[in-house]
Amino acid sequence: MSKEFSKLLLEHYATLKSTGDIQEDATKEQYTDATLALHQPKFNRALIEKATAELIATQLWETRTMSGPVEKTPVEVYNRETGVTTLEVAEGGQIKTGRTSYSSVTIEAIGYKLKSTLTAEAIEDAQNAGNLNIVARAIANLAKDISEEIDAKLMALMVAGAAAGNKDVSKGSDTAKVVADKIVQAIVDAQQLVKGKHYRPDFLLVDPIIFGYLAKNDEFVHADKYGSTQLQQTGFMGKIRGLEVFESVNMAANKAIVGKRKTFGVYKVYIPMMFRGPVYDPNLDKETYVIRQRSAMKVTVGESLATITLVA
Repeated sequence: MSKEFSKLLLEHYATLKSTGDIQEDATKEQYTDATLALHQPKFNRALIEKATAELIATQLWETRTMSGPVEKTPVEVYNRETGVTTLEVAEGGQIKTGRTSYSSVTIEAIGYKLKSTLTAEAIEDAQNAGNLNIVARAIANLAKDISEEIDAKLMALMVAGAAAGNKDVSKGSDTAKVVADKIVQAIVDAQQLVKGKHYRPDFLLVDPIIFGYLAKNDEFVHADKYGSTQLQQTGFMGKIRGLEVFESVNMAANKAIVGKRKTFGVYKVYIPMMFRGPVYDPNLDKETYVIRQRSAMKVTVGESLATITLVA
């Protein structure tokens, strides 16, 4: 969950600092008095926590950190060797290869970066108007934008990598209630597709359009029935047919994914969310702030994912 991932990233951030792999700006001469407080280590830590909280997909992916920019990661492979139907072996009989084996793939951390430029006048005027810290707001907004971009990419990879199959749901001229019933049946069919690949699905990720229909079905149990602990899960909306349901605006329109959590792919962070700056431009009297992160993501077991597509 997000809190566990946040804790993992904060520990990783502390390790990178202690080994000198990342360095924070440390001299007051680079900053104006108004922005000095933002450049303390505690600000980057708060930034990591906020950015992590914005993500929905990381609750579904296997999340880890990277010790370097390029790493190998294990891939689960379901072995279909002929004759593997039992663990019993007669005396002197040949031992077959197990159903599940592991190989590895190489992943490389990619940089995600955004910048914001603020004029000296904008910073001064904001301070004058009730000490509004627009620098902090600008940085927080950059972090939110990068988080949403990463979330959307993770979901797009899930859709593209789903190898268990797809079920179409036709809206036609049906009422919302009928479409909702069709979607539930498609969910059941998608579950069977994943089970047919020898994985037991436990989540459903939907876009707001499909969720709008799904919420009208009598079988859907809304999240408020599960108490505050469950409601703390970002994007958690409820349950249906044994699946936890997550909704996201970053999900592809008219798409849903049924899958096995923490099995289908890996999301690894090399450099956690942090900022650089300000870089002062004396020609324009402006300060530029940059938010950056380096991470890798890859669907490794597409057979544990199936899609549902809502069509006209």
